[in-house]
Amino acid sequence: MNDWQKGLIELLQDYTDNVTEGVKDAVREVAEETEAAIREASPVKKFGKKKGRYKKGWKAEQRSSSTSTRSLYSVHNKTDYQLTHLLEFGHINRDGSFTQPRPHIRAASDAAHEKLMNKVEDVIKKG
Repeated sequence: MNDWQKGLIELLQDYTDNVTEGVKDAVREVAEETEAAIREASPVKKFGKKKGRYKKGWKAEQRSSSTSTRSLYSVHNKTDYQLTHLLEFGHINRDGSFTQPRPHIRAASDAAHEKLMNKVEDVIKKG
């Protein structure tokens, strides 16, 4: 292998390392921003022992299946995960009445997707 080939390989490896680290940082940043956005939009129970607990329960955490080349995060509600679907989509109560949906997750999820795609494109362009 000549010097030109070695130089090219080093340059490509540096680019790959920079992009990998940049994407991992972008994923972490977007996960944290999404957590904050969902928390801000979450409905709050205004009375009782558990008031505000659902809103405070949102966490962005790195998943255990993350590796050195891949970073996985999930944004979930650690305290009242059972309520997420019921609040987001509404539900029928035991007495037959319908509780209206309080959408707060989908908008943040869609915005997170757009932000992440833009950040990844920027990272790839900058190298």
